[in-house]
Amino acid sequence: MSEGRGTVMLVGVVAVAAWAATSKPVVIPTDGQRLQIEAQYQAKDSVNRNQATEYLPPGLENRTGQLGGETGDQRSPEVTFLGVKPGEWLIAFVTALLWYATMRLVWDARETSKRQLRAYVHNLGVQWFWHVDPTNNRVWYSFKPEFKNLGGTPAHGVKVFTARYFEIDDIPETFPFQTDVVPPSIAVGPQASFAGAEIAVTGNDLVQVQMGTMHLLIWGWAKYRDTFAGTPERSTKFCVRVSLRGNPLVVPSETAPLVMSFAFHTHHNEAT
Repeated sequence: MSEGRGTVMLVGVVAVAAWAATSKPVVIPTDGQRLQIEAQYQAKDSVNRNQATEYLPPGLENRTGQLGGETGDQRSPEVTFLGVKPGEWLIAFVTALLWYATMRLVWDARETSKRQLRAYVHNLGVQWFWHVDPTNNRVWYSFKPEFKNLGGTPAHGVKVFTARYFEIDDIPETFPFQTDVVPPSIAVGPQASFAGAEIAVTGNDLVQVQMGTMHLLIWGWAKYRDTFAGTPERSTKFCVRVSLRGNPLVVPSETAPLVMSFAFHTHHNEAT
């Protein structure tokens, strides 16, 4: 249960308490009490009729009124604070609490709308392509990360960086995954896909990866801002390890298939 809904329930409880404190109880008389009340009304009507036929001397009406005031009901003074009754203070408090609950619901709805509509740049993986160098007829390969804005609003200032780790030793746990390069920025509409920079790898490089003498990882990030003002810069990071089956020195075909696999690394795979 959200805080706004809980506040509304609390307002309802306090409102019922305020109504109970300021309202008068309804008493339903029994049959005997009803007969007694009717007899009292009949006696009162008879007295009024008799008084109407009598002559009242001048000035007696005022005296009678004074006597009635002296012998009437004696009521205790009402309790107030700053001239306001306790029940009215309670109603004012309930009104203020209801206003606060309404504002909380509006704020929660606005934040929920932002979360549902904001840009979400997601990494779809890494695509690979083979090429033939016309100067020596050797096969080489390119790797491109793919992204998609899964949100309902555009992503602004989108910058994508892609790099490779190609070393004898495996990537260390303390690898910084940082760069001083500032890529150009673009805008990406909702539900639109785009790719990062191309990473070139030779067939001989992949042979060494296949033999286990070298480690090849493709890593990078996409940084962007959503369309809502005041929100921080977002980022989507990725890092995959490349492995393969087949002969990377020949053009892939049905008779010489080449299968590339990309396994997510334990680090640098996150999004904000």
